[in-house]
Amino acid sequence: MIKAQKRYVRITNRDRPGFVEFHFSLDDPTLYLEMILPVEAFAEFCRSNQVTFLSDKEAETVAKQQEKWRYGDTDNE
Repeated sequence: MIKAQKRYVRITNRDRPGFVEFHFSLDDPTLYLEMILPVEAFAEFCRSNQVTFLSDKEAETVAKQQEKWRYGDTDNE
């Protein structure tokens, strides 16, 4: 039996007319694909994948985790 994977979306840019830029991830929001779709295709993509949108707080947590991965833990310096 295949375990259903939770799917996450984090919108990163809506300023591009007619398009949505976003991150899409399966199970782990820190590992994602950067994607861009026309607005209507994005809406269908989200519906068909039954995505969970990351809240601002969740997105901030993901960004902090990525900084630790890229630059190391600077909190303890």
